[in-house]
Amino acid sequence: MHAPFSPSSISRVIACPASWREEQSYPDTTSPAAERGTLIHAGMEAVLKGTALPTALTVEDAELAHRCGEVVMGLMHALSLEEETVTLHTEVRLPVGKYLGLDDESLIWGTADIVIVTPARLIILDLKTGQIPVNVTGSWQLIAYLLGAIEKYGRRPSYELGILQPPISMQPSWWTVNDPTRYAVKIDDAISDALSMNPPFRPGTDQCRWCRASGDCSYEARWATEQDFGVDPAKLSPEAMADLLLRKKAIVDFLNKVERRAVAAATAGVAFPGMKLVHKATRERWALSDPQKLAEAFEERQLPVELLMPPTPLSPAQARKAVSSKKVFEGLVTKPEGELTLAPSDDRRQEVAAEFDAE
Repeated sequence: MHAPFSPSSISRVIACPASWREEQSYPDTTSPAAERGTLIHAGMEAVLKGTALPTALTVEDAELAHRCGEVVMGLMHALSLEEETVTLHTEVRLPVGKYLGLDDESLIWGTADIVIVTPARLIILDLKTGQIPVNVTGSWQLIAYLLGAIEKYGRRPSYELGILQPPISMQPSWWTVNDPTRYAVKIDDAISDALSMNPPFRPGTDQCRWCRASGDCSYEARWATEQDFGVDPAKLSPEAMADLLLRKKAIVDFLNKVERRAVAAATAGVAFPGMKLVHKATRERWALSDPQKLAEAFEERQLPVELLMPPTPLSPAQARKAVSSKKVFEGLVTKPEGELTLAPSDDRRQEVAAEFDAE
């Protein structure tokens, strides 16, 4: 269960208030990486509480959960040498909306991984398990947690926000916040804008990247393609070229998302003018994935194993160049069917029939 405005998504709402309403039309999906992260979080909490680890954890992730728990316990020990009392709270719900004074306090709240409370400090530590580096400085998610922690535990002289991201480093990165109250206004304004009748659209690389409406948003489309790509590159100024290159990833990401939506629609029977549904081109591969069995198959056909497997098998295309007879490989080679994609109607590939129920 998540709040309507969760701390993890509040940076996107601040950047593009309209994204909140736009996302409501799309399902909140998960991924194997997210599910793995949830398990590791639960594992770290179990380590800190001295309870059993989730049975679904792999051996490697269980070890990772232990290591993350040890980092937190090491931090607690260091703090205990400086402070009279040190209290650890795990997976604690923080009333961000109450701090902001919202009429509906349930609009925004969040569950922080680690909150450490001492007489002099409030410390928030968030565990990230993804491969993409997350910058702690300027993290609106952690700011939201901090505001909720101040509401729950009271003000302190010092506020420290941290991110522990094992794929990057087992040492947390820290950001000391001197005046958290000044950030509250921006979160409050963003929520008000998002709930207004005409919330502003402000597309951009970061806010569009994880937005569920991405690829189906006309504002994003105009932002991503506002430059005239038909202009002679030789006539573009350095500033114009730099702007295009900086937008390259966002434009490519947007077009990839449009393609995924279009393929799904075409598979369901929607016609796209001037285009057809085809399989992407693939390369041949050996039908036998076991190297030993493939070597035995080569030997049965009196093929030079040493030549074809030096020390791993050549690709079918390479093997055909090494051996004069082409038919000898029949039955050993397979060509997987490519993913569906849309191509111009005059593409030489065979059109794929749409799969939909005719009612």
